[in-house]
Amino acid sequence: MSAPAADPIPALTGTHDQVRQAERLRSGHIATLLDMDRNNTATNAVGSAVAKLLHIAMRQQQAAWWLRYAPGRQTGDLLAELAGRLAADGRMDAEMLRMVVQEVHRLRYRVISGRTDLTLGL
Repeated sequence: MSAPAADPIPALTGTHDQVRQAERLRSGHIATLLDMDRNNTATNAVGSAVAKLLHIAMRQQQAAWWLRYAPGRQTGDLLAELAGRLAADGRMDAEMLRMVVQEVHRLRYRVISGRTDLTLGL
């Protein structure tokens, strides 16, 4: 019997008000991030980088991060921002950043094009 899967979405940390506000912002993004993760079938370096990016975003625990970067952004833009920050820290070169951002937006479009629910805009 295998061990139960760990919850991929950790509880947020911060003040009570920060957590309350960030939960609302994060909830729609998380649904899209999970769908993007399930639909990320690329096996090349770009697909691997996108998978890591999705993991980083889903594991983001700081309510303040969600409050700073999520308002008014679609999930693809949120991931592009995160990728840009990784590139600025030297963890991704400019060409990989370009390809990852392109793939993130393509993947998000593919995910939302199959939806008919109210999270379509994220």
